Amino acid sequence: MTRWYRGALLSALAAPALADGSAPSVPDTPAGHALSAWLTAFNSGDRAGLESFIKTQASWLRLDSLMSWRAEVGGYDLLAIYGSDRTDVAVRLRAKATSGEEIARVTVTATDPAQVTELGTFRIPPGATYVGFKLDGAPRVPRGRQDNGS
Repeated sequence: MTRWYRGALLSALAAPALADGSAPSVPDTPAGHALSAWLTAFNSGDRAGLESFIKTQASWLRLDSLMSWRAEVGGYDLLAIYGSDRTDVAVRLRAKATSGEEIARVTVTATDPAQVTELGTFRIPPGATYVGFKLDGAPRVPRGRQDNGS
């Protein structure tokens, strides 16, 4: 299995699919626009469409890796938006070829035009859900515990 990147996101317990079966609205933010552009190009399976996405928004991605990834999963259905702000969006996706669910994260620069700096997915086991959090500083060591080097 070749993937250009599998983001290290967290998973924990069960989450149902959307009850009405409709796709959620993608946020009207630079990160949401990048997510939408990637999903459109990725789901099309069109090499030229993916190449255009890479050239305009994510030059660090490799076309052959994206095409292999696309062949593996068959595209994605957007199931849920877990959180977003101007430069970051986390979503739940369902792979069309396998029906497996994945968490995806898209992060973009704060510049205009925004450039994708992170685009990755993490497969979640059946019956699991995403538990998000924000890193806001240096790691903290609980009181009474110290790293003694052992």
